[in-house]
Amino acid sequence: FILVLEITILRSSGNTFPLLPTNRHHQRLLFMSGAAAALAISAWAVLHYAGGYGGRPFDLPERLMTQGRILAWYLQMIIVPDIDQMSLYHDDWLISRSLTSPVSTLVSWLAIGMLVTGAVIASKRYPIVAFGLLWFFAGHLLESTIIPLELVFEHRNYLPSIGILLAIVIMLNRLLSRVPWPASALVAITIAASIYLGAATHARAERWADDPHVRLEHLEARGTSLRARIEAAQIHSDLAATAGSTERKARHLQKAETIFSNIASSEPRNTAALYGWILFRAEHEQENVAALIAELNDRLESQSRIQKTASNGIHALRKCALGGPCKPYADRILQIIDTALRAPETGPGNRSRLLRDRAHLLLEKRTTEALESMRQAVQLRPEDIDTRIDYAGMLVRAGEREAALEQVRAARALDQWGHHAHTLKNLRMAVLSGA
Repeated sequence: FILVLEITILRSSGNTFPLLPTNRHHQRLLFMSGAAAALAISAWAVLHYAGGYGGRPFDLPERLMTQGRILAWYLQMIIVPDIDQMSLYHDDWLISRSLTSPVSTLVSWLAIGMLVTGAVIASKRYPIVAFGLLWFFAGHLLESTIIPLELVFEHRNYLPSIGILLAIVIMLNRLLSRVPWPASALVAITIAASIYLGAATHARAERWADDPHVRLEHLEARGTSLRARIEAAQIHSDLAATAGSTERKARHLQKAETIFSNIASSEPRNTAALYGWILFRAEHEQENVAALIAELNDRLESQSRIQKTASNGIHALRKCALGGPCKPYADRILQIIDTALRAPETGPGNRSRLLRDRAHLLLEKRTTEALESMRQAVQLRPEDIDTRIDYAGMLVRAGEREAALEQVRAARALDQWGHHAHTLKNLRMAVLSGA
């Protein structure tokens, strides 16, 4: 953002940062040094993040190619917003496998190149417009390049959109200043634009309001999004739990069952829907819960890496097994965790969480083994305060007061901002009182 400000607004006004050299030779030397540093950082980042694509359905080149089409879509959503294309879920976005597959990949990147080049060339004559365009692309630089994040999220467009809106306002102002418009016409256009944008915002808010039926209609319209379909099934499950009649309950149960079944059959290696399906059947006392758990275990056996989505699903199953409707299947869920822990490429964060869930399931009957799992979880993420608090609580229950105090002290040392001060104070009092 500072560089964008420098090459557009400040340069065109004749002002620069006071620390920049005035000698042209020194300026070139500074520029070359900066470029070399940027290249070195980029090379390091590529090597650093290259290994993070193991759990993604795309590699680094495919991500970069796909981002061209996504940036074009972000622009479209700012200039001509289409509420039917807006969603919390874009996991069904088509990945670009080459510059011509699809051909819109090449077209998008050519258009982006033209916009960036045009903004730099026009920066002296139209500095604010150039600033707006370059602000947009700079705003997407972090999340739309090499870091192996998910491809699309609408919130990434919030800050960058300021630049495009600024450029549009300046261009419209220039256009209107050259062509005399009656005041009544300008007022009418302003009112019409406000009504259109206000109506679109209202419709957007209504779509994601608390009414589950409205939300469900939108989710079911996104038939190719895995996450949208899973959430639609979960809403049907919730509606079944609160249905006022047996007929309505049966209808929602059947719809949820159908959605989960279709996902599981169409995605034979994916585990995402199985977690929700198991919870759904257990909560509504449906049959064949054990069969679904066995199917989940088989699918986990073939995975080399447990991602955060799977870790979240297993965590939900563990919570369901401790006092919830999944309690009769606690041993089977423990087996799922053990299977997941055998995945060799799982990152330390997800592995630590799996070990914590394992410890909670083991604590009542196999305390020593539970404490060992927690020790390993802390060892994997020694900087995580929540893990240490969890471990300390288990040590208190096991009567190991000195070890619990050690974990409390370590957690307090890590809690620099005091976010866990109250919890740690209560935990320390529990240790000292022997409670």
